[in-house]
Amino acid sequence: MELTRIDLFKVGNCIPELGTVNCLLPKLVYYIHWGRNAWHSTWIQRYTQGCLHSTWRSATDYAERNRKNGTVFYIIEMPALEVQLDNRKILLVQMNENNPFHGFSFYNQQDQEEDEDQEEDEDSIMYRIFYKNDALTLVRSLYPTESILDLNNDLWVTFVSKNNEIILLDVILENCTYNLQKDTKLRSYQSFVKQGSIKWKYANRNRSSEAVLRIYREFIDIHNKIEAVKAEVILDKKMDTPSL
Repeated sequence: MELTRIDLFKVGNCIPELGTVNCLLPKLVYYIHWGRNAWHSTWIQRYTQGCLHSTWRSATDYAERNRKNGTVFYIIEMPALEVQLDNRKILLVQMNENNPFHGFSFYNQQDQEEDEDQEEDEDSIMYRIFYKNDALTLVRSLYPTESILDLNNDLWVTFVSKNNEIILLDVILENCTYNLQKDTKLRSYQSFVKQGSIKWKYANRNRSSEAVLRIYREFIDIHNKIEAVKAEVILDKKMDTPSL
C-alpha cells in the first residue's frame, strides 16, 4: 500500500483533535527512489508522492509502473513509529538518518528535571502523554518543527534539520504495516534488469532500528509504571471510602 503524507501542523491548518493514545509501536516501511545508473551516497533522500510504502510488493509494483530506460531504483527498509489512536493510526518516518529518531528519548526531560513532583506538573509533556494519554502531545513531541516550539520540547537533544525531516503518514487499512522486531535486519536494495524484468540485489545503505526500538521500550516501560501508580491511587481511594 502506498502511504499518504499528512500535514497536521502546517502553518494555517487547524490543529486537530486526535483523541487518546492506545499504543506506540515500532514499524517497518519501504522508501523507494531512483536515479540514473549508479547509487550516489551524497544524494539527499526527500519525500515525493509515492515514495513510501507499507509492503515490499507495493514498492516493487511502484518501480514497475515508473520504469524507464536507464533508470535504477533503490528501496530502503526504514524503521518508523506508529501512534495508534481510537479511530486512526499515524506513522512517523525520519528521512536521511542512519539511525532515525536517535536524538529523541522520553527520559531526556526526566534527566533534566530532578523535582520529584514533576509527574504532577499538568503542563509537562510527559504528564500529558502518560497521565492524560493525549495523542496530539505525543505526535507533536515526536515531530519537532518551528511551529510547535510552544511545547518547550526537551525530549529532543539534537537539532532536526530540513534534510532530516520527519514525515507524518496516514495509515488507513487495518494491519497494513509490518511490526519491527528486535532481530529484524533492515536492508536496502538496488534494481537491475534481466531478460526485460526488474530484479533486485542488496545495496549497502542499511538503516538502524536501534533508536526506534529503544523509544518503544521507553514508552512501554513508563506507561506500565504510571498505570501501576494509577491503580494504587484507585485502590487507596477505595480503601479510604467508608462503607455504607
